Order: sequence, then structure tokens, then C-alpha cells
Amino acid sequence: MKCNQIKRPQEKLLSKRAPFLFLVRTVVYIAIAAFVQQARCSQLESFTSDVQAIVSVVHPEKSGAATLQLSGQLSAFTDAPIYAQTSG
Repeated sequence: MKCNQIKRPQEKLLSKRAPFLFLVRTVVYIAIAAFVQQARCSQLESFTSDVQAIVSVVHPEKSGAATLQLSGQLSAFTDAPIYAQTSG
């Protein structure tokens, strides 16, 4: 037997515990995340329980002015005549 093929008792113990330790760490992380989420939700509920939204509704009405006056003028750079095009 080669020297690096021999497993020490401590390495065997660690290799057997690895899945269990992974599971324990995962459960602990999920528990911490759930606790933080619950704390955030309760904090949000305490902030929003005292607040009342005040909304004023405005309905559109027809104005007295009939024309719209804008500042500006629209015109072409060049006037080009348009000729009828026929084939042949």
C-alpha cells in the first residue's frame, strides 16, 4: 500500500460528517433568512398601519378657448413639384 492511499481516522470522520454538516448549515441559513424576512414584514406593517392615503380626484372639463396657439411655424426647406410617373 502506498502512503497516500491510507486514510487517517480523522479524514474518514470528516468525510462521513460532511453531508450532515452541509445539511445543518443549510437549515441554519434558511432559518436566519426566514427570521429576517419576518422582521422586515412586521416593520413594514407597523409603518403602514398609521398612514392614510389622501387622494384628490380631478375630472377633465372643457375649456372656453377653442383654438390652440403655439409658437412656431412649419414650412419646407425646398418646394419640389410632384410629377406623375408612368411606365413605358
